[in-house]
Amino acid sequence: MAVVLMAPSVVYGWDYGRRAARRAVAEARREIFRARTEERRALRHAYRDVMREARASVRQATHEARRQLREMRRQFRW
Repeated sequence: MAVVLMAPSVVYGWDYGRRAARRAVAEARREIFRARTEERRALRHAYRDVMREARASVRQATHEARRQLREMRRQFRW
């Protein structure tokens, strides 16, 4: 009597190579998505910081321009 042991892939038709490849592709996709998400987040934060600095700069320039205008009006009063 001979007992023949067969692998589950043979018995059930599983293709471990293809399954592992699919798993690797899915993992690569997730990694790419994660990297893109982190990059978008970094860009958004950088944009926010730059915009904050830009707004402060514009505010300061506006304040300075108004101050100069008041000074000019004061000088040219009759």
